[in-house]
Formats: sequence, C-alpha cells, structure tokens
Amino acid sequence: MQTDGAVRRVGLTDGVRLVLKPEPDVEVVAITIFVRTGADVSQTEAAIGEITARALFFGSANRSLETIAASVAQVGGSLETFRARDFVAITCLTVPPQAREAIYLLSESLKNADFDAAALTRARDLILRERQERDRQPAAQLYARARERLDGMAEPDLAALQRVTTVQAQTYFRRRYLPAQTVIAVAGGFDAARVQSQFDNTLVDYDRAAPAPRRNDARPTNAGEAARTFDTLPLPASGASAWAMVAMPGLPPADPDYPALVVLHALLGVGHGARLFQDVRDRQGIGYEVGASFAGERAEPLVAFLQWDARRALPAALSRESGGALALLNRELDAIQTRPPTETELRRARSVAIGRYALRHERTRDRAYLLAWAEAMGPGFAFDGGLPRAIASVTEADVARVAKRIFTSRVSLLAAPPK
Repeated sequence: MQTDGAVRRVGLTDGVRLVLKPEPDVEVVAITIFVRTGADVSQTEAAIGEITARALFFGSANRSLETIAASVAQVGGSLETFRARDFVAITCLTVPPQAREAIYLLSESLKNADFDAAALTRARDLILRERQERDRQPAAQLYARARERLDGMAEPDLAALQRVTTVQAQTYFRRRYLPAQTVIAVAGGFDAARVQSQFDNTLVDYDRAAPAPRRNDARPTNAGEAARTFDTLPLPASGASAWAMVAMPGLPPADPDYPALVVLHALLGVGHGARLFQDVRDRQGIGYEVGASFAGERAEPLVAFLQWDARRALPAALSRESGGALALLNRELDAIQTRPPTETELRRARSVAIGRYALRHERTRDRAYLLAWAEAMGPGFAFDGGLPRAIASVTEADVARVAKRIFTSRVSLLAAPPK
C-alpha cells in the first residue's frame, strides 16, 4: 500500500497511463484525466470537438443524464472540463469515501458517452452562455481573438455548433478519445493500490484502437506578421477602459526552451519589478494595469497587455489611430534583444518564476492537473518536480534565444470606446 506521497506511474491493461501521488495528510482526492485529442483543422471539426468535450457528462450508454447528475452530486466537490487546441482535461475533486464513485463516473463517461440530442443541446447552451459572459469583458474578447489569429482559425460560430449531430460527436469521440492518448493523475488522500485496481477494472473495456493517421494538424501561423498592423475591437461608448494587447505563441513543456519562456514571462510582466511595469507605468506614467500573462499548462500564448482610462488623453504618440499603445508594447518586447536583462533582472525573474510555480501546487486539484499535463504532453511526470531546477539554470542567452523564436510571430489587438 503506497501512502507516502511519492509519485509513481503505472500502465493499465488498456494502455492508459496512471500517475499516482498519495498524500496521507490531505483530506480530498483530485483526479485529472488528460486526453491528447489532436488539433482540429477546420471549423466543423472544432465545433464537434467543443460539443463533444462539453457533453461528456450529459449521459452515456449505461447511465441517463439524471443518473449521472445524481452521481456528480454524490461525488461532491467539483467536476470541470477544459479544452485546449490539442487536448481535453477533466478534473474531479472529491472526498476519499466517494473516490470509488468518482472513478466509476469518470470511466463510464470516458468509455460510453453517447451524445444524444438532449446532451448536445445542453452542451451548446453551456458554450454560448460562457461566450456571452466572456464578451462582456474587453480583455477576454481580445484574448479570444488573439488565440484565433495565432491558431489561424476562428472559433466555431453558432451555426457550426448547431450543425453538430449525434453521429458526428460519437465518431469524433471514438476516434480522438483513445487509451493510448489518455493519462490519469490522482493526488490527495487515497490508497494507491486500491485506486489503481479500481481504474484497471472500470477501464478494462476502454479498448479503442487508433484509426488511420490523420492529415497534418499544423495550422497556418502569423510568423513574421509585424506589430505595425493591428486589429481594433470597438467597445461600447459608455466604457471607461481601453486595452492594447500583443500575443505570441507559447511552447509545449517538452520544448527545451520552455523554462526560458517561463523566465521571459516573469521578466516582462510579473509584478511591479517587471520591465513592462517599470518602463511603462513607473517611468512614463501610462496606464493603470500593465504586464504579461502566460500559463503553459493551459496551452496559452504569451500576452503583453496595457489597460488605460479611455477618458483621459494619452500622449499624441500613443493615439489610438496610430496604434501607439501597441507600438509601445512592441518596443518593450524588442528591447529584450537590444537591451538584454541585467543579472539583477534575471535573478529576480528566475525567483519569481520558481515562486509562482510553487504556488500552483498549493491546491490538490492543481497538483493532479500538473502531473497529468507533464505526463501527457511529452516530458513525463518528473518534469513537474524538475521544472524549478531548470528555471534556476536559465541564462541571459537562453532568454534571448526564446525571445527571438517566439517574437517573430505577433498578433496586435486594440480595444477602445468610440472616439
């Protein structure tokens, strides 16, 4: 019986990889399932993928929607689904006495979700409600548009979502949700041998074979697209805030430059000691929110952003018509090459990056998620524990190299109320 908190990986009989981190002093159990579904290459595929991910727990061949709803209530805690460009992550948080029911619920949906008309309608309504909420937030709108531009494909519209059929969802599900592409991580208060046995038993018939190879998943990118051009997103006249955003592609954890990208993010825009805050807010007095965001474990791009009060006049050089706020952000990005970070800046960025990653492990659900992410996306679960050491060894040359790689592809966006 393993209860000491050590992490180990086992292969189940169906080919699923199971990563276990029992923690005897933790009072909850978190289970994350990662499925490498592969990237979609058309809006139709993306619509089917969105609906499929959202409808996983809305009914199965062996359990009705009502029965699954009752199971979710019995499991307690929470059940969340997150879909990125090429993976789906499902996280369940429960208490140890309900872990067996949670395992059965997750396994049943992973094997036998059936996507009937009611499930598709409910999934579609959920997607639309989330989009309506997002579209009330200018920054979230800009971020969604930046993702579309970097991916080279718009998110599926309402018409595409409405055209998804049960047969399409079932076909997508059987072809993309495969044992060989599935990783399950469990963290918290549980007995490793018992949980391994329960997953082995409930997934014994999760035995889909991989279909013939699909066409190339690569999408066109905006490589070399200059920051000289930008999109403008109009906002309601009553709005007080304006936003400028420059987005660049992230990197997967298996990429050797991933630790350097994490440091670059901290150097650019995390905290009041970061370059964007120091140069734009402190020295020039522009904006009231400025920084950078990046979450590689959610396949996010690196985004530099600036928010200011649209009711106040900016310097003429930063007028909306000239895209000046975007030019300001892009100059800061270019300065990574022309004005390399000092040793003090680099030391601070490494410390901030390591500290932020440590904070990501405070919650049990995040520990399970990060283990599943690292195992599923290539480098293996040990990457999670080794990333702080890799970050600590990042040099100025590493930062310059990764900046040169990703800064060649930029998407510039502006959101402001009418003049």
